[in-house]
Amino acid sequence: MSDLNQPGIDVHAPETRGLGWAVLAFTGLAMAVFVIVVTLFARTGGDFVGTLDEGLGEVLMRRGMRFEAAGELENAKEAYHQAVERPFTGPQNRADTLKRLGVIYWAEGRLDAAYPYLRKAADFNPPPISVFEPLCDCLLGLHRHSEARTMLDRWLTLARATENTLEIARAKYCEGRLARVEGDTEAALRAFLEGAALVPGGRNASELGMLYFEMGEYEKALEQVDYYLESGTGDRAEYMRRLRGHLLKLLGKGS
Repeated sequence: MSDLNQPGIDVHAPETRGLGWAVLAFTGLAMAVFVIVVTLFARTGGDFVGTLDEGLGEVLMRRGMRFEAAGELENAKEAYHQAVERPFTGPQNRADTLKRLGVIYWAEGRLDAAYPYLRKAADFNPPPISVFEPLCDCLLGLHRHSEARTMLDRWLTLARATENTLEIARAKYCEGRLARVEGDTEAALRAFLEGAALVPGGRNASELGMLYFEMGEYEKALEQVDYYLESGTGDRAEYMRRLRGHLLKLLGKGS
């Protein structure tokens, strides 16, 4: 009798053992892929999965926002730079990313670097209204007064259309600064007064305090300085406190 017919001999054993190794290998590979996916999700906060239903631009934009919130501005800039080179699912997210990138450069005092990103954001329809304040400040700092006037008019039109009182007041502050640069004191005074009427005690009040001081109207200057100091902080507030002391002396009210 052949050995193949002897009891205890499994003619299919080699094939079965081969199949078992294949199953083990496949299981191991699946587990490795699962670990990689979980790791990516943990490290990116869902960015990896997020690419399934949104553009890569949005993924990078959100990454930049997290870096920015954590104060890691160089990483934020890098993420935003990468984002604007990638597709977005919607134009408003691209506009917001351009604005965010420009604002970081603006806050660093790098007006030349900030301008192109802020300008591109302002070209969207509608633009993010918050882009106009840093953009107009850049244009004033770069002595591009004609363009500043154009952007200011767009800013005011949009702010009034949406009845955004705070943005109107901010635009009036920019308008007053532009008028001062152009040597039109009356226009500057009018713009600052309009802005201060909308948001009392803001930067318009500080500008009015300085302007009235230069005009020799010390009582009015003191009144506006006091309005500003009710809520003002930082370097501007420190300057206003020194101006207030000087005004008190000029009015015979100081020690």
